[in-house]
Amino acid sequence: MSPVFWHGLLAGLVLAVPIGPAGIWCIQRTLVENRRAGTLIALGAALADALYGGLAGMGHSLLAGLLLRKASLLRKVSGVLLIGLGIRSQRHSASSRLSAPLRRSTGLFGTAFLLVFLNPLTLPAFIALLGSLHTPVSTPAEWLLLASGVFCGSWMWFKLLSWLAWGFRSRFSPLQIAQGIRFTGWLLVLAGLGAWLLP
Repeated sequence: MSPVFWHGLLAGLVLAVPIGPAGIWCIQRTLVENRRAGTLIALGAALADALYGGLAGMGHSLLAGLLLRKASLLRKVSGVLLIGLGIRSQRHSASSRLSAPLRRSTGLFGTAFLLVFLNPLTLPAFIALLGSLHTPVSTPAEWLLLASGVFCGSWMWFKLLSWLAWGFRSRFSPLQIAQGIRFTGWLLVLAGLGAWLLP
C-alpha cells in the first residue's frame, strides 16, 4: 500500500481524536438511539474529513482558498447548527426514546457531515499536518488514496466512540442517560455560542 494512504489514515485519525461537536453528537445519538445511529454519524463525519483531506493534499486549490477565505462565515453557520442541536437535545426526553427505532438516517449522516465541514479549523489543520508529513500528491490516484486513508482513519475513531458509548449504555439508568443527553446538549450550545463570539 502506498505511503500516501497511510499518511491520510494517520491524519484522519489524529485530527478526529480531539472530541469536538461531532464527537459529542456521535456519543449522544448512540446513547439515545442505537449503534446504527453512531455508524451513520461516523460515515458523515469521515466523508467530510476525507473531502478536506483531499483538498489539503491538492495544495492551495481554488476551492480550498475559497473555503479558507470564508472561514468566518462557516463558523457562524456552524454556530447556528450547534445551538439548534443543543436546544433540541433539551426539548426531547432521552428516557422515552431509548428503544425507538432509527428514523432519520439521512438527517444523522447529513448533520455529522455539516458539523465537520462547517468547522473552519478542519482544512487548515489538514494542510498543516499533511505538510509536516511531506505527503506527495501529484496524481488523481494518489489523491484518491489520500482521501481514502483520511476517511478510514476518521471513521475508525468515530466508530470507536460509538462502540464505547453503546458498551457503557447498559451501565446507566434511563434517568442518568437523560441527564447526560441534557449535559451534552448544553455543551453543543456553548460550542455554538463560542463559534459566534470568536473574532
